[in-house]
Amino acid sequence: MIIGIVGGSGVGKTTVVNMIYNKTHSYIIDADKIGHELLLKNGLAYNEVVEHFGSTILDSDQNIIRKSLGNIVFQNKSELAVLNQITHPKILAQTKSILNNLDQSKYDFIIIDSALLYEIGLDSLVDLTIAVYASSDIRARRLMARNNLSYDDALARINSQKTSYKSDYSIFNESDLVQLEEQIDKFLN
Repeated sequence: MIIGIVGGSGVGKTTVVNMIYNKTHSYIIDADKIGHELLLKNGLAYNEVVEHFGSTILDSDQNIIRKSLGNIVFQNKSELAVLNQITHPKILAQTKSILNNLDQSKYDFIIIDSALLYEIGLDSLVDLTIAVYASSDIRARRLMARNNLSYDDALARINSQKTSYKSDYSIFNESDLVQLEEQIDKFLN
């Protein structure tokens, strides 16, 4: 079974994925990681991204500075749309390639972890979706700690993403890990 796990930045998708992974025999496809790899110097999206956004997003070694790119796209919806037009088809193609080359019968679950499951089209590949939610304030504080962002920058990132998702199952990550694990156990049973 292929499960799509969706939710905005800072909701705790990775924590949910890791908890399911630790309780089952699963294979994880991390769409964010695929997206990051596309932006590496030899990545499939590097040239198009640099061509559009310019050299101001590059460091002295010509690597894309993701924080600089993020500052542009999370403040400007049209620039975010351009980045998405470049990267989303490539993320979908990479994910399909992984699934086609994977012996899925070896695993209890194949988990696709993606903040943008629906926007990328990854939902077409899954049998079941789990949406993870948390309040904007909790998400902002998590992003501040994880990504070294200001509160305003964290909120700008959050506000650029959807807030609700069509899903088969919802997990609310507002409390502690014990409460989160109880919800995951309920899902698995």
